[in-house]
Amino acid sequence: MEELIEKYPYIKALKHPLDNQQLQVCCRTENTVVAAGAGSGKTQVLATRFAWLVMEEDIPASAILTLTFTKKAAAEMYARIYETLKKFAYDKSVVIGEKQRKNAEKALKEFSTVHIQT
Repeated sequence: MEELIEKYPYIKALKHPLDNQQLQVCCRTENTVVAAGAGSGKTQVLATRFAWLVMEEDIPASAILTLTFTKKAAAEMYARIYETLKKFAYDKSVVIGEKQRKNAEKALKEFSTVHIQT
C-alpha cells in the first residue's frame, strides 16, 4: 500500500481513506467488478478508480463504463466521480502532477459524455 501512496500521493487527499485492498482495485487497468456490502466504500473506490484511469492512464472519461444496480446508486456515483475529479483538478492543496491535473480538468469539461448507468 505504501508504494501506491508514494506513487500517487494525491490519493491521501480523499475524503474517505482507502484501505490496502481498495487501493489495489483503484490503481489497475484491467476490467474490474467491485462487489461488497452496503457502507463498505464501493462508491469511493469506483470514483477514485475512474479518476485514476483518467489522470494516470490518459483514458478519456467518455471511454469508461461505470455500471450500478439502481438509478439512485448511479446518481450518487455520478456526483462522487464529479466531486473527486473536481478536487484533483482545482484543489491546489492536493499534491498532483501537472499532467494529472490537466487530465482531471479535461474530464470535467467533458463530463456530460460519461457513461454511468444502471
